[in-house]
Amino acid sequence: MDDLRTKLTNLDQKRQAYVLARSKSSSKAEAYRESGVSKGTVNSWPDKDELEDLAAALRVDRVLLADKELNDAVEPAVKKLVTLLNAQSEMVQFQAAKLIMERVMGQVAAKVDVTSAGEKISSAPVEDMMALFQTLDKREQQKRQADDEPANIISE
Repeated sequence: MDDLRTKLTNLDQKRQAYVLARSKSSSKAEAYRESGVSKGTVNSWPDKDELEDLAAALRVDRVLLADKELNDAVEPAVKKLVTLLNAQSEMVQFQAAKLIMERVMGQVAAKVDVTSAGEKISSAPVEDMMALFQTLDKREQQKRQADDEPANIISE
């Protein structure tokens, strides 16, 4: 990255603007607009191919940095998700539990698993838990709908 930054800082202002814009854009036309440098100007540069290579390298570097940041955020994100299991809101607790279960156990697709010997293995505990989540979700939705509806008071 330092080598890329050095190369970038050694360019004149127009080339820097174009390379930065090109590293962030999906097309040359977009880079021309972003940088304010015309297509004719870029095409007249004898080092235009090297500038394209520099822009591509910066794009890859940006993706690698973003990937590293996302990977570094995984552990704190998981810890936060686990702490949400103790949130005051039951809906927050439910969503956290549901997300954890789905990530760890996957979506339950089959009702029954079969071993290579042909024995049936019940997936009832998982199904029971998923049914519980669905019931809680329905109740929470009903509660929200009830809270959103105006009170109808009928006097008899």
